[in-house]
Amino acid sequence: LNRGHKNISPSIPQQNALKAISKARDNNKKSGIVAMATGLGKTYLSALDILKFKPKRVLFIAHVLEILRKSKNDFEDLMKNKFNDIGVYDSGETNKPIQFATIQSIHKRKNLEKFDPEFFDYIVIDEAHHAAAATYLKVLEYFKPKFLLGLTATPFRNDKKDIMKLFGNNYFYEMYQEQAIREGWLANIVYKGFFDNVDYSNIRWNGSKYDIDDLNKLLMIEKRDHAIIEKYQELSSDHKTIGFCVSIDHAEYMSKKFNEAGIKSIAIHSKTESSESFFSIKDRDELLNDFRQGKYQVAFTVNMFNEGVDFPDVETILMLRPTDSLTIFIQQIGRGLRISHKKDHLQVLDFIGNYRTSPTILEGMKLSTTDFEFDAEKQLYLYDNNGFRVEFEEEVVEVFKSIL
Repeated sequence: LNRGHKNISPSIPQQNALKAISKARDNNKKSGIVAMATGLGKTYLSALDILKFKPKRVLFIAHVLEILRKSKNDFEDLMKNKFNDIGVYDSGETNKPIQFATIQSIHKRKNLEKFDPEFFDYIVIDEAHHAAAATYLKVLEYFKPKFLLGLTATPFRNDKKDIMKLFGNNYFYEMYQEQAIREGWLANIVYKGFFDNVDYSNIRWNGSKYDIDDLNKLLMIEKRDHAIIEKYQELSSDHKTIGFCVSIDHAEYMSKKFNEAGIKSIAIHSKTESSESFFSIKDRDELLNDFRQGKYQVAFTVNMFNEGVDFPDVETILMLRPTDSLTIFIQQIGRGLRISHKKDHLQVLDFIGNYRTSPTILEGMKLSTTDFEFDAEKQLYLYDNNGFRVEFEEEVVEVFKSIL
């Protein structure tokens, strides 16, 4: 993939996507979506196409500041001779040819009107599955670029809103997780699902997810902590790890428990610069860098790492929360799929109880309960297919069957 090389050149999936975009443009397509699995380099792809298109002015929109900073850095790495042409829009700076903006900063009418509708020749919407939101619609309705590119790993939404019509109903290129793993562009997966003895029937359900307060009470218990730490020490004792939790309190709690067990851990989340702040935005950035540099082995978070924040050398994902969204599930697994030096595969340790949406895990892996073989000796259901191995404890599959 040429990561770390002096000159960045497109990988084969990126080359194929660039050809598809060019062909669509030759056929007078002015907008469309590229759907590529997390880890395949969508931001670099957009920058490479911008170099090809040679627009006078570019706008790159993201919905989270961390993603925006990372994307700006990627552009600067690729466009070293345009370093002074790249800036971040902060409701004041409007003179840079290549501008990065969060949707929160640019969608307001007073900010949009600082630009002529045709000011930007090329607009990139990162994580384009968010584009059906009202804030994005204001931006898309206002600007009239010569070319509009949407980037996403998951071009579907829980609310079933159609994003494709916002991009001319054009799919330029697709390469999803399954294909990328099969072809070797992403790391192999070993997914282990353990039965979590938490009774979700006692937790309030609001129609789409469980009550956070109830989850905190029932998931933060000593017996569960011991089981999670024991499995982690057995299977991933020396792995850089991201643990996904149900809440900020849960992330802080799990960090404390892992540290008590001698595993250097930190909670990194979005609770910043408020009266109840644990740390400032500057502190959070330092913690992200410390985790990247290996000062902590495990980072516990809620949804902050779902999109955009990269740690290629992560070898284990801990799923400590109910999986209630297909999009979030794919994004969270995607955090560990990047190829990295000495990394053989991504290991996912998932603790699965009798929660209503647990079959979403099967949906995310495009499997059904009939795809598994039962190993009576190990009391495990197994699926193994060219670097994609899934192991579920017997009780987990019984939960899937019961809920289905």
